[in-house]
Amino acid sequence: WTSKQNTNCLTNTWNLHNVLQVEGVSKDMPLYISGEFFSSTIAEATRLKPLANTYDLVTKDMLLPDKLTSNMTSVLTSRREVLAAVEYAVCLAANTFVGNSVSSFTGHLP
Repeated sequence: WTSKQNTNCLTNTWNLHNVLQVEGVSKDMPLYISGEFFSSTIAEATRLKPLANTYDLVTKDMLLPDKLTSNMTSVLTSRREVLAAVEYAVCLAANTFVGNSVSSFTGHLP
């Protein structure tokens, strides 16, 4: 999901925690992170460290039941369409959505 061509979608990620605080996004609510991130890789994502220091970050695999996660990990990680459907459903159901203006994913959400 990541490449040198689409780093534009990560523009200003370093400052996102400041923007969320200024906008009054509660630190008590979990913050869902969509994209290529999984619970096992989120700590390694240096651009998300400021967010991780402020908010409780949640990824798609944290939302799936343990049996589904363990039995279908290879399917989920190898099928971009399945992951995109999970991401889309979560973001549609969210009370608040913050996206990037250059992201096609953000553009598809109402």
